[in-house]
Amino acid sequence: MSFTFDNASPHEEPSSSPGSDDAAAGWAAHEAPGSWSAAGSDPAMAWDDGSDPVTAWDGDTDDWGSDDYWPGESTGGALPVGRPPMALLAGAGVAVVAALAAGVLALTALGGSLPVSLLAWVVAGPVAILVLGEFVKKDQLQRARAVYDGPSWGRHAPVALGTLALVATAVAAYGIASWVATR
Repeated sequence: MSFTFDNASPHEEPSSSPGSDDAAAGWAAHEAPGSWSAAGSDPAMAWDDGSDPVTAWDGDTDDWGSDDYWPGESTGGALPVGRPPMALLAGAGVAVVAALAAGVLALTALGGSLPVSLLAWVVAGPVAILVLGEFVKKDQLQRARAVYDGPSWGRHAPVALGTLALVATAVAAYGIASWVATR
């Protein structure tokens, strides 16, 4: 079977009809010399040095000429291992605990200090939640790898830190509301 692509109209039949005895001769005659066909190779599809691009590809590199599947890891050996970004989780945990401590300190020992309550609200709210969100985003990318090597508590830690961040934000907001109500 031969496929041809030349200047003939797609609706135009070759000189002999496919149902006749000389159909194969008619279709073969329809191929122009140098046209692409399943039986031959098109010279226009060759590389500049004349080699065939299909047989010249060695299969070792991607389109950018790199063997890296993930930065720094080769596809030749073991599968790339995904690990959670623990630095982001630790950063969110530090921010939440510090904000909760500052909020409680502002309410008790500092007598409802507005600047400390505002700082605790900012750290517990936007800062901790954004760091926690970045952790979740990067952790999901790592979990998408073929192998994931994370702690068993890794799924529950962001939920616990998010809940603690809400509590710290509420404590700081109460301190702000208390200051506004008493002034």
